[in-house]
Amino acid sequence: MVWFGLGLGLVAMVYLAVWIAAGKLLSAQEVEEFTRKKVSQAIRQRYPFSPIRSELDTAFKRAMNAEGAFYDLSLPLEVSLSTFASHFKYKKHEWIILALVVDDNVPLIWLNKGPDSSTVSPSISIEQFVSVSKRRTARLILSLHNHPNQFGASLNLLLPSEQDLCSTVQLAPAMNRAGVDFLDVVCERGDWAVFASSMADGDLLQSSAMSWCESLNRLDASSRRMARRWASGYTTSWDSRSPKIQAEFKGRHLLKELNLPFSNGDDHNSKAQCSRQSTTSNAFSVSR
Repeated sequence: MVWFGLGLGLVAMVYLAVWIAAGKLLSAQEVEEFTRKKVSQAIRQRYPFSPIRSELDTAFKRAMNAEGAFYDLSLPLEVSLSTFASHFKYKKHEWIILALVVDDNVPLIWLNKGPDSSTVSPSISIEQFVSVSKRRTARLILSLHNHPNQFGASLNLLLPSEQDLCSTVQLAPAMNRAGVDFLDVVCERGDWAVFASSMADGDLLQSSAMSWCESLNRLDASSRRMARRWASGYTTSWDSRSPKIQAEFKGRHLLKELNLPFSNGDDHNSKAQCSRQSTTSNAFSVSR
């Protein structure tokens, strides 16, 4: 009984020490970490995407123009990534989609095929696509490409390559200058992952998040304990395989038939091409 009592006393002392430490003022490193996570949370709340696999629209898949074309759609934003990822599943070449988001709907996409299983570039210039986004008053541009995977679950290709990240750094500012948010996405075997985000109001989001974090040091210890619990359980990974995202959409189901109404958008100058050797094209380049 004595040893049992000592054990309980030790546990209580450890718990008390942890409880006191959790209420201490945030360090500069914690403020930076919490700010980053708060910005990430704000972006996810702005653009919630369902991880639920969508049904394949065979008519749309047959109509996919390898050379590149605009397509008019009527697709809810929430299911857009799952829908695009399902249409790239089993593709042996890389493909890319640039999607315009107006309100909470995807009314227009550009789609084209890459030359092989490791490289793809949109056959449309940044300037032309930004011009189209302005005419459509888009709030968001999605860039999504696939990583063909012949090895199945034994190899995870739901990660960006170094070139993917470099391309994002070049592409995102052009979209943000036009007042449009930008998300870069990779998909494989029907799953998707948002690997980069750049918001037109990014400075405001950053400032707001940092103000919230810094205000915690002016509040009571219980507020900082709650913030630390939130931060320890928050993950910045944003993909359809995430248990947290799966749980968020648990019980929600897509319509069995999406019935994507589409047309090959000839009025959008679908044959527009740009040289793969130009600086503009390289800014779009994605490869593994």
